[in-house]
Amino acid sequence: MICYSQQTQKKFKGLKRDQFTNLSPEQKDIICALLKSRDRTIRLDRNAKDTRYLLSNMLIHQPQQAFNMSCSKDTALVYAPESWLVDLYASEPHLFR
Repeated sequence: MICYSQQTQKKFKGLKRDQFTNLSPEQKDIICALLKSRDRTIRLDRNAKDTRYLLSNMLIHQPQQAFNMSCSKDTALVYAPESWLVDLYASEPHLFR
């Protein structure tokens, strides 16, 4: 287990908070939908610009192994928020309104 100093953890939380606040309104809506869903997962189009951005910037992830047997470009997969977003939502819910 890796232990980080409190200063490092505080800096990480500040950077991630800034990363969230700088998202577009559409991206924030996706994150809010994820966090407010019953099981904290939603289906998103894997080829959508916002989904790709959130995935590549480590704001969301796929919680299960995805097997796509379809040739369709409009494939929806299940995504979940990263754990730091869940912690931020618990500590600062006013950011997610």
